[in-house]
Amino acid sequence: MHYCLGASLAKLEASVAITSLIRRFPGLQLAGDPGWRYRLTIRGVDHLPLALT
Repeated sequence: MHYCLGASLAKLEASVAITSLIRRFPGLQLAGDPGWRYRLTIRGVDHLPLALT
């Protein structure tokens, strides 16, 4: 079975980026529903509307 070698790096990068955003902007909130990508090869969040309060 094929597994992308960069998948672990991408997950780590996303974790660091999201943690940094939350620390930098503690008032960050969802501003709508996230859009999802349901493709067979690439799944996940397509867009995530956010607002600073």
